[in-house]
This record gives sequence, structure tokens and C-alpha cells, in this order.
Amino acid sequence: MKMVICPLLGLAALVPAVSFATDITAAQIVAKVTQTYSGLRSFRFVEHQEMSVHDARNSFHRRTARYEIDLAASIPGKIRLVVKSQGGEIWLVSDGRRTWQYIPNQNGYMETAGAPLLEELRTPPINLISDDLARNRSLTHEAERAKLRGEETLSPGGHNVRCYVVDVPPRAGGSHRLWVDEQRYIVLQDEWISPPGSQPDVVGPYRSYLVDSGDWISQLTEADLGPISNDVFQFVVPSGAADSFSVPSGFAQALETALACLLLGSTMEEYVQGPEWPLHVWDDPVLRTQYRLQGTKARDFTLGTLGGENVRLEASRGKIVVLDFWASWCEPCQGELAALQKLHDELGSQGVVFLGIDEESSQTIEDYVKAHGCTFPMLLDPEQTVHQLYGVRCVPTTVVIDRKGKIAAHYVGARGEAQLRRALKSAGLKTTP
Repeated sequence: MKMVICPLLGLAALVPAVSFATDITAAQIVAKVTQTYSGLRSFRFVEHQEMSVHDARNSFHRRTARYEIDLAASIPGKIRLVVKSQGGEIWLVSDGRRTWQYIPNQNGYMETAGAPLLEELRTPPINLISDDLARNRSLTHEAERAKLRGEETLSPGGHNVRCYVVDVPPRAGGSHRLWVDEQRYIVLQDEWISPPGSQPDVVGPYRSYLVDSGDWISQLTEADLGPISNDVFQFVVPSGAADSFSVPSGFAQALETALACLLLGSTMEEYVQGPEWPLHVWDDPVLRTQYRLQGTKARDFTLGTLGGENVRLEASRGKIVVLDFWASWCEPCQGELAALQKLHDELGSQGVVFLGIDEESSQTIEDYVKAHGCTFPMLLDPEQTVHQLYGVRCVPTTVVIDRKGKIAAHYVGARGEAQLRRALKSAGLKTTP
């Protein structure tokens, strides 16, 4: 199977790989790449992707999609993501306090009082942005298989850049080749070819599809390692824009659909219709749970507290449980935590359990708790295990579980005390307005 590279992508290998006068090894190169991506805190990448996959249930069914992904981030909380595809484009902008999604061709937007978590935007089963960043941060795990093939010159944005060419063969078969900028140690070009039977590690909106083979190429046309101005993360609602939109359906819009629905906790099923989704990803109960929480059984977990004790969700069966996913840097989270603390003081004796869940360091959480007088348990989720279990991609996110262990309410963004009381009421608790 041969990759066809779209000429609009703007990057091309000008010379074949040749030998070079350097003692650097492939393992050292991937280690430097990992170090670079692990240290990114403020950056902007413009990336072109072309993906072509074969349907595993129909060997004659081939799908191709092209995307341009313009991602700027200033960690934590500030993101500007513009995704363009054959079906249009969608914007995601957050200044760390509020988050907007905007679809230009509908002139419609959605707004929430919260901020996206960059790590969670890359988690399976569907990656909402390119998973290059996450993969390149852990590239050293593949160092033992890496082979240095030579050097080539690429031309991102018309500027010649000398690159190391490194092969990192996938364990499942096929080929994976990287073009690494010799000066900045960022990946300018990333190419996968997965032959039939190799069960490729499909990326992007194809991750939920059962595929037999595929080709994928990612090329950077712009790369700014920061710092990025805060002005980039501002959003002004366009004149005449409506405060809602209809999520586009169809395979070409898979990424837009996932982004628009998953980020703000919408029910993705209600938007996905027709033959454009032939493999019915909703047949998988795990995927269904991650996309549609309300009315489903809460998934059990065990996490440690600041004091070192373990808390298991199932141990609270028979009580109403409120899970609050938050972060210390998130301004809307601070107001929501204050409302939760008030309700905890009022309702804790009535069989209501309040649990905060944060992915930050224990010291960061402890400092915040002491400064703000939070007395309900804070659970540590440094590997984002429970975040992924409940599909959390934006903080604050609130999940209210009834006494039978079913999710009675689930919403994203700070809503305040009144909304929390309504959520508790839906779980069977009688509260005053």
C-alpha cells in the first residue's frame, strides 16, 4: 500500500536519505524528542493530516479524510484549536475561565464556564486533537526499535530544515517513519503505513473504527515553541452568531462531531445518524458509557486521598454521591468548590457524599484545600484514570450518582448552587431552593 501525499500539505522531502557525519544514535534522537515535547508549556503547531483507512468488514470500502489542525496552547487551561476538514471547520477557544466552541458555516457557538484539559483531549476512544503530542512525549518507550536511516531536507512554510529520518517499526506490523528537526527536535513529518492484517493503532477520529489497514501522514507547516501571547486565547462572538448549533453528521465530520459533543458532555448518539457511521461504534457498551452518562450505572473506581486512605466508589452505595472533577488553576472550579463545600456542610449528615477529583500533584491540591477551607475528601487521579472513565475533558465536570448507583445528573462547567441542588433533587434528595 502506498501513501499518496496531497500537494497542498506544503512539506516535501527534497533529497533522499543519505549517510551523515554524526555520532548521534536513533535512541538519542527519540530521547531528545521526548524531552522537547514533555517540556512544552506554551506553543503553536499547524499540522496537515491525511488519513486513508480500509473498513475491516468490507475490504473494498476505503475512506480518506484530510484535516488541517491549528493548535495553540498555554498550559494550563488556555487553548485555541481550529480544525478544518472537507466538511467545514470548528473552533475551540478557552482563556482558562470560559470555553467557546464555534462553527463558522453555521455562525453558531456554545459557551461554558470552564476550561479544557489538554491531556484529556487526547485520550481514547476518540482523540479530539492529534495525538502526536502525547505519543512524542513517550517516544523513548520505542527507542529499542528505532533505526536512524539518514537525513533529508523538508520545507515547512518555504524554509529548508534539515531532519533526521528515523524508523520506529510498530509492534503490530507496518511501518512508522519520523522526520525530526535537527535543531529543535520536533517531529516535522510523521508517516504510518499499516498493511492488511496488522491491526494498526488508528489515530484521530478513526480510533473508534475497526480497520484492517490504512495510511496516515502528518506534516507541520508551522511550529512555534512559545511563549504564545494571551491574545491568541481570546474569543469575540461574531456579530449575529446564535448561541447554539447543529453538530454536523457524517464520516468527514467525525472529528467535529466528537469535539462538539464530547467536550461539553453532550449526548453524541443523538447527532450521529445514517450510513456514514457504518460500523456502529455505539454497539460497544464501554464507548456508550463514555459518551452517555446520565441514566447509566456509575463505573466503580478506587482512588487515594490526601491522607493516604483509599476510597472506593462502590462503598458509598446507598448514599447519594457527588463527583466534582476540578483543578486548582481553574477559576470557575473555585466558585463551584465553594458551592459544594456549602452543600457538604448542610447535607453531609443526610447521606450525601461529596468527592473532589483532581489530576494535579498532592502538594498542589493540599495547598489549595488548606487555603480555601475545603473539608470534603479530595481524591488523587494523577494518571487521569477516573477522568477517562467518566469522559472528563473539561473542568469543572460534575457527576451526581443516586443511591442505587446510577448517574442521575452529569454536566460540564460551573453552574452554581442552584444547579447543584437541582441535580441532587434528580438523585432523590429533598433540598430547599
